[in-house]
Amino acid sequence: MSNKVLLLHGMTSSPAAFNELVSDFEEKNIKSFAPSLPGYRFNMPTAKELRLCNYEHETDEYLNYLSQLGKEKITIVGQSFGALLALRLALNFPDIVKKIIIISVPLDFREQSTRIALSLIGKMPYSLCEKAPGINKSKASSKHNGSTEQYEVTSLKVLSNLKNDILKKLKHLTTDTIVYQSVNDYHLNPYSARLVKLLATHSQVTVNLKDYGQLHSLVSIPEVREGIVKEVIS
Repeated sequence: MSNKVLLLHGMTSSPAAFNELVSDFEEKNIKSFAPSLPGYRFNMPTAKELRLCNYEHETDEYLNYLSQLGKEKITIVGQSFGALLALRLALNFPDIVKKIIIISVPLDFREQSTRIALSLIGKMPYSLCEKAPGINKSKASSKHNGSTEQYEVTSLKVLSNLKNDILKKLKHLTTDTIVYQSVNDYHLNPYSARLVKLLATHSQVTVNLKDYGQLHSLVSIPEVREGIVKEVIS
């Protein structure tokens, strides 16, 4: 049994999303580590922090830290954006990662944000620091990192880059992977469900697809948490 679990939260979330799961782990004497992703220690990421390379670097460091605490392989539980980061770690460090349990794989933001992002992606490099149609540069440079629209467009770009990288490498996945996804998750849409479909056909992957309504934070459901604990112990 792997007694080391890395918990990766999603965008606009925090380690607090795993509070109930951590309590469940403690009852089974399972050690878990739930760090704050870059920018989420006190509020939403700044323009400087909202970069895929920052998330990749820090999650690599988390995994390296846990690997030095003992010889056991590590189980990773990822929620939403954390699910994509967990997949990336499993693909890049199969000798360290025993299993990943990914919850509510993020497949899109609201339709309005999607339309805005698709008009930018592929046509121009974009970040909160750069000038783009309809975007106020002074707001992008502010301490709070600008409007909700700016944040969502840039978040979508980060997610898109990470998803595309995973899709290219997915056939090389050798780590046991458990997926929990609601069939009515508001992040699902016909264009971006490709990742879940590919996961469902992969020999290393078990997909638990169930109707939990539009709920995205499935880790709050006792049934899902119970399943996660069982998977970590097995």
